[in-house]
Amino acid sequence: MQPEMILPLLTAIGAFVTALGGVVWTGYTARRQAQVADATTKVQGAATVIDGYNQLCEDLRQERDDLREEIKVLCKRIADNEAEVARLRTELRQAEAEKDTLTAKIACLERQNESLRAEIAELRRCQNGGG
Repeated sequence: MQPEMILPLLTAIGAFVTALGGVVWTGYTARRQAQVADATTKVQGAATVIDGYNQLCEDLRQERDDLREEIKVLCKRIADNEAEVARLRTELRQAEAEKDTLTAKIACLERQNESLRAEIAELRRCQNGGG
């Protein structure tokens, strides 16, 4: 091979290698861009799912807080009801004690009435019998 032909041949080989590298690089770049686009789509989909879960978590937190508040209200009502039950039990015990006292007084008065009726009957006999 003649020396004057080596330089153009090397230049042609260099151009070929550069062009081949460009083709390979373009193919790699296109493939990489497709991979990046696919990954971006997947990340965006995952971000949407995460946003949905975040909203669900926030909704559940709000529901939990609402339930806690409702439980506090119900516990307060229970405490109020228990206090009222205790008051009514005390009132009932007092009423039962008063009932027992009144029942004893009624029995005493009924015995007195029986005694007074017997005394009236005796007095009427004495008055009718003359003696």
